[in-house]
Amino acid sequence: MSNENFGGAAPAGQGAQPEGQGTPTGHGTGTAAYPQSPPPGPPQSPAPPPPGSNGGDWNPPGSTAPRPPMDPKKKKKLTLLAILGGVLVLLLAAGIATYSYLAKNVYGAEGVVEEYLGALKDGNAEKAVELLPAGDGLDTVLINNEVYQAAENRISEYRITGFDGANGGVVTADVTRAGSTAEHTIRVVKDGRQNLLFPKWKIEDDLMDWSVTLDIPENSYRPQEMTVNGVTVALPEFKDDGGLQTVDLAVLPGDYRIEPIAGSKFINYGENETVEVELDSPQQIISYWPKLSDDADEALKTEMTAWLDSCLASTKLVNPGCLNNVPDMQYPERYRNIKWSLASGPSIDPVAGTTALDETFGFLATDMKITLNCEVNRGGNGKWEPFEESDTFTEFAEAKIDGDKLELIFE
Repeated sequence: MSNENFGGAAPAGQGAQPEGQGTPTGHGTGTAAYPQSPPPGPPQSPAPPPPGSNGGDWNPPGSTAPRPPMDPKKKKKLTLLAILGGVLVLLLAAGIATYSYLAKNVYGAEGVVEEYLGALKDGNAEKAVELLPAGDGLDTVLINNEVYQAAENRISEYRITGFDGANGGVVTADVTRAGSTAEHTIRVVKDGRQNLLFPKWKIEDDLMDWSVTLDIPENSYRPQEMTVNGVTVALPEFKDDGGLQTVDLAVLPGDYRIEPIAGSKFINYGENETVEVELDSPQQIISYWPKLSDDADEALKTEMTAWLDSCLASTKLVNPGCLNNVPDMQYPERYRNIKWSLASGPSIDPVAGTTALDETFGFLATDMKITLNCEVNRGGNGKWEPFEESDTFTEFAEAKIDGDKLELIFE
């Protein structure tokens, strides 16, 4: 055998050493080339599926094989659950927002005050007082829609500005009345619950904040009715209060035109009066003192004139109980042909504080000018001369009224 291949050219079918491969070390001195990486081992079996798997949907690690499609029923169920979950979240958010709105604006303290101020603006007195606690001792004869809707300068605008829940609660509002806007506070308190979920509020301010008290003298003529804003209403029973008869009437913010309360033929109770009830008005008092009517004035003049005429018909100087009485005249025998006359008067002037008390009232008859005409024998010499003298009198008298009858009373 020849050894030419040792150290010589590569045998046929063998290529040159690939570029970049080193020369392996081993036994012998030949130059044959060998791969650097180890030869591939025997093929390996795929990893077994996880325990409990049927192997149908499982792919070995590193596999790029697609997953089989999801069961349509299962997919539909999951989609439905996702939609329901989203709807529940939206409903919960909407429910919270709705509860907050209702709790504040419908069932909250601001809501009841809004309803109350709205009733005042609309002239709905009956609805407004349903939202207020009744004041002790107040009569609500003026709390009716007909009277209040005719009231001028009611609330024209309002705006709720805040709520302070401390110590019960206070609602503040800007309220406009008679062209002027001012902040108004309304006290509120919780009063149980409503519709199971919401606290119930009620207004704590009562009608005593706005009231008109009518006073008339004790034992004077008691009026039965009065006219307010053009509406005639029956008055309640007056109560005795330290020499006065009083009645407390509930009112609401606005102007009340009060006509004189009805009296009798001979007595009235003054002139028209307008009561302005402000938002922060205290209790207002109107005192009605009975006054003589025009009929009474004329009747008194007639009665006084008749009394004077009876006195002046005398032909004497001494007339007890009459104004034309001159008992201290010196030498009365020197006067003859005596004639009395009324030159002017009388005028009637009621005495303040006594008018119609106990249905008997005092008055002054003034400006009564009485004239004496006669003849006088000045020197006692039998020579008679004309004589005239006048004097003006004021007389206090009383009159008693009994229905449509009037009677003079002299001391």
